[in-house]
Amino acid sequence: MNSSTQQTIDTTITVKDALTESGDWEINFLMTHLPQTTVNQVLAIPTPKVSDGPDSIGWSGTN
Repeated sequence: MNSSTQQTIDTTITVKDALTESGDWEINFLMTHLPQTTVNQVLAIPTPKVSDGPDSIGWSGTN
């Protein structure tokens, strides 16, 4: 069950905050901070690797 009631976006959260120490998605963290549909979308994406480069904020299609 999703317990997220977030109405605003916390821009201090990065992708690494949503990963376990072993590099897997931290499902409990995601479920707490995101709506279920977004969690499902995130879980469909492979977890990042060190070779992907530094973590950064990016939001396509906004001004």
